[in-house]
This record gives sequence, C-alpha cells and structure tokens, in this order.
Amino acid sequence: MDLESRVKWVQSHWFDQLEGRYHVLVSNPPYITTTDVGELPTTIRQFEPKLALDGGVHGIDPYKVLAEQGREYLEEEGHLVLEIGSGQAPHILPLFASWTHVKSLEDHEGHLRCLVFRK
Repeated sequence: MDLESRVKWVQSHWFDQLEGRYHVLVSNPPYITTTDVGELPTTIRQFEPKLALDGGVHGIDPYKVLAEQGREYLEEEGHLVLEIGSGQAPHILPLFASWTHVKSLEDHEGHLRCLVFRK
C-alpha cells in the first residue's frame, strides 16, 4: 500500500502546526497526573520531557483541549484517536459527550488504552 502519497504526517504541539482539515487525528497526549510524574521510574523521567508526561492534576487536561478544539481540524466525518491511561476512560468520556464515541480498544494486557471518536 502506498501510504506516503495518501498520508500527511504532522508533528504538532496540540494544533499549532495544523492547517486545514483532516480525516483522522491521532494523539498520544500526556496523561500521567502531576503527582505521579515524580513517581515514575528514573529511566522514564530521564529520557522523556515532563511536557510529554504531565497531564495535569487529574491527568486529563490535554483531553479538555482536544475535546474543545479538535473539531475545527477534522473533516465532517473525521475521527479523533486518543491513547489514554489505565482507568481514565470514565473521566475522559464525559469531556467528549458532544462527540460520537465510535470504539474503545484494549492493549495486549487487556487495559482500555485507546478511544476513537467521530466529529
């Protein structure tokens, strides 16, 4: 499959680098609580910037931004795919109440790890 001709890869801090509308947006936002960031193994804290880990007091601040602004960058039937932390779905799903929840996906250990929404 020739994906390179059909996919546009954009690395952006939230929506800073996005122009136009997309069919799919994928995000692996920081979802660790501010308190828990300090408890992470040194091997993680040493190599990952805090900005990539710290999701705020409850670990869901980035999802608020995505829920509020994501629609502006999606085509009419566009999808938003989000990685989430273990046990966070009950706190994140209400933020996307005005979106259509399409699917929830588990990781290899059976933990809910991904939520898919449609605009």
